[in-house]
Amino acid sequence: MNSVNSVMGAFWRAAAYCLHPRVMLVSLVPVLLAGAAVLGFGGWLWTPAVDTLRQALEAWWPSAAAFDWLGSVGAGGLRALVAPLLIIAVAVPLLEMGMLSGAMGAAPALLLFVNATPPPPLTPIPSAEAGR
Repeated sequence: MNSVNSVMGAFWRAAAYCLHPRVMLVSLVPVLLAGAAVLGFGGWLWTPAVDTLRQALEAWWPSAAAFDWLGSVGAGGLRALVAPLLIIAVAVPLLEMGMLSGAMGAAPALLLFVNATPPPPLTPIPSAEAGR
């Protein structure tokens, strides 16, 4: 039963470290940087990227044939969605890789913080059998 108490104590210590302001700040920095990059590059490059990809898709014969088929079945309006969806499909994994590399860069700082601050001592939890 003592091993269960030590595992639970370690769990609560880890949960308390997650709520520490410094740990939360270091954990949120990659997310904030990625959000700033998306807003900055998205606002600056979105329209040229969509226009360039749309022109390339219309010039490529397999996608041009698919667009013609969509028009023939009455779904020609979907043509406007293809280029933005392809850009998003490529950008989201790149964004996730950037966030992952940022989080991996923050890991040493978190480990230094955890090693520098000793955990509080565990107090024994009175068991129900002790009162009997």
